[in-house]
Amino acid sequence: MRTDPHPHSNPTSPPAVAAGLIAILCLALLAGCTPVRWPYAPGNTTYELGNNFGEYQRYGGASYYHDGLDILGGVTRPLYAVKGGTVTHVTDDGGGLYTGIMIGRPQAGGVGWLYWHIDQGTLAVSEGDVVDTGDYLGDIVFWPNSNFHHVHFSRVNGTGGYPWTWYDATGNPLDWLKPDTDNSAPVILNAGAGGDRFLFVDNDSSNYQDPDDLSGQVDVIAKVRDRYNNGTTWDLAPSALSLEIRRQGNNALVLEKSAHFFHGALGTDATFMPTVYQDDATADSNGDYNNRDFYFIVTNSDNSVGYSAADRPNSWDTTAVSNGKYRVQVKAWDTDGNTDTETMVVTVKN
Repeated sequence: MRTDPHPHSNPTSPPAVAAGLIAILCLALLAGCTPVRWPYAPGNTTYELGNNFGEYQRYGGASYYHDGLDILGGVTRPLYAVKGGTVTHVTDDGGGLYTGIMIGRPQAGGVGWLYWHIDQGTLAVSEGDVVDTGDYLGDIVFWPNSNFHHVHFSRVNGTGGYPWTWYDATGNPLDWLKPDTDNSAPVILNAGAGGDRFLFVDNDSSNYQDPDDLSGQVDVIAKVRDRYNNGTTWDLAPSALSLEIRRQGNNALVLEKSAHFFHGALGTDATFMPTVYQDDATADSNGDYNNRDFYFIVTNSDNSVGYSAADRPNSWDTTAVSNGKYRVQVKAWDTDGNTDTETMVVTVKN
């Protein structure tokens, strides 16, 4: 049985974009990100995030990705509906930590919103109730670890008819929540113990290479963290990453990847986790109450929508370029357009 903050579903990654990333995603992929309020009062301000969408998680069991936002709220903060609809499902765990509700369209595949970790004794709605935007739903439950009192908040599609028997998360809630005024940019950290900005490893393996002696099929590993607004305390995954490799000297582009975009549905754990995150003794991804270390395989992308087994063989094929020096550049975004860009010069010696 999991010991993580909440169970989750199977949240494909959107296509490659650069300028205007979030606006393009909303308009082209998400049929317009109609704004919704935040689930606390007042609903027109931002709140601290404890976990982000697509973030690596491991709480003593198997690793998985986070399919929504953990919005921190303090002890027993009231919850309010971000959008009107029908209460299509109520999960009641008998007064524990995992009481939750889904509100949306009462039909198979109906879009809605999920609110998890409600104090059962305060639950103000029942299955079949129709609620309006801003209606009181209940208080968040007291969380017994790390002052991590929160609502797990996801945009979902119902599955299994009505009432929904379960759900699939369908996107990053930050693409809908307004305001989304994040003034804290992601940070690309040194991934290597010796101060190297990035790590380089044989594709889909744990056999690391010397950055001054690269050969064969190489994966580029970047360590990145984000925080939602200045002054927050929890390291988060960023919302987007990209990779660019150019020949040193003439600046010729040899590889471009739109790597990982944490928007839309993200697929299954079995595909998403080993495709997106490096997790071994050298690049040890962690995600719990005490450690947050996110190592991203930024070469594992075919620049198409979604993640599949076909993405994992993707790499930097150094045999396709001449020996010499190359500049590797990784860029990280958040949903408010803040960025960080870092580069490292490496040497190909096939």
